[in-house]
Amino acid sequence: MTTNQPNSSFEKLLEAFLILVGQDPKSAKESTGFEFECGAHSVAVFPIDDSKLMVEVDVDILQTAEATHAPLLMILHRLNDAARSEHHWMATIDEENRVLISKQLPICDTDAVALQVAVSAAIDHAETLAALVARIGTEPLDKSSEIQEADTLNPLQRA
Repeated sequence: MTTNQPNSSFEKLLEAFLILVGQDPKSAKESTGFEFECGAHSVAVFPIDDSKLMVEVDVDILQTAEATHAPLLMILHRLNDAARSEHHWMATIDEENRVLISKQLPICDTDAVALQVAVSAAIDHAETLAALVARIGTEPLDKSSEIQEADTLNPLQRA
């Protein structure tokens, strides 16, 4: 007899999260996760293994990997350094030149409300970082002052 009941901790968590945010639990692709659009950002929640999940939000897409992005790279490294032990948020650039903000969460210690808080925080961080990325692409930068400003505006310092 086959049932449609979730069979993993991740699937149970994802089902509870989707119900909490008013989505159809059937919209998730079995155990591969859930993706949705939120404004200008794509949000993904997916399992890494049986014990961890990833919340990931795209921030922006860099048109080229050119030298003009050097200040952004410095800012991302500074943000990651500041957040790595306290908040565990990471800002990265993937192989498709997408700037991403992500955080791993332990499945066993995460309930639907905690996942909703993490997704909301990721979207807030993405908005803040997207504004900074947009400025870097359009304004001449004084690298040292831009990095100091990034430390002040650090979007990873919140939840």
